[in-house]
Amino acid sequence: MEKRRDNGFEDYVTDSTDTLKERPFLDLKRKLESKEREHLGQAANDPSCRVASRFSEKDSEEDRETALFLKAMRGVRPLNKERCSSILIGGRTAGSRQLVNEEGQEVLRQLKELVEGARPIPVSQTPEYVQGPDDTSENELVSRLHNGAFAIQAYCELHGLDSLMALERCEAFTRRAIMEGKRCVAFIHGRGLSSKSAPVLKELVRNWLKRGAFRRYVMAFSSAPIWDGGAGVTYVLFRSRPMKRKRPKGLRHRLWNRNGI
Repeated sequence: MEKRRDNGFEDYVTDSTDTLKERPFLDLKRKLESKEREHLGQAANDPSCRVASRFSEKDSEEDRETALFLKAMRGVRPLNKERCSSILIGGRTAGSRQLVNEEGQEVLRQLKELVEGARPIPVSQTPEYVQGPDDTSENELVSRLHNGAFAIQAYCELHGLDSLMALERCEAFTRRAIMEGKRCVAFIHGRGLSSKSAPVLKELVRNWLKRGAFRRYVMAFSSAPIWDGGAGVTYVLFRSRPMKRKRPKGLRHRLWNRNGI
């Protein structure tokens, strides 16, 4: 055996045929084996671990997931049935549960009235409802107009007229209403249920309000409420003065360049 000194440390080295005399990790190995035996002893008493130990690598993935689930649910206890019923409805008390039942009964009653025709469907929630002059109109103003917040000062009756006569009456009626300072009027055109396709007079009035000669006076329009004709009548709110025409950006510069200025 050769004895060497290297920086104050002594190492005992044998030749290639001998083994090391010092084994510093021998006690560590024994401790690890002891811990592993204790763990296996505890797992033997656990049913979930016994189930997991029965599966080998050849078993299916579903069996492994079942074993893992049982192991994860170890120590879990089922909830009380009375508590479960309160948790399912959001933890409400008995009084709040009764309130929920009353609200459900009220909804069912209103739905039954709608089906039987005892309660009218709001016009604003039907496909026949119209508003304008475009879809981006002020919702608050249109809603107030539809709900009857403005008094109707004049009605224009269009029933029984063809398209040409209806346009002439609309122009004459609107011109007179503006001259007399009337701000809120109504056009009675009907729902057009007898028309083969779309309602003729209703579409004529809507398009004329958006593109007619007095379109710059139109502030808003909407279908009337159910108690004043519903979709068969259109309310119109006029401005006191026509809206100024908006010039496209850069028009003045293009005119100057054309005149050489």
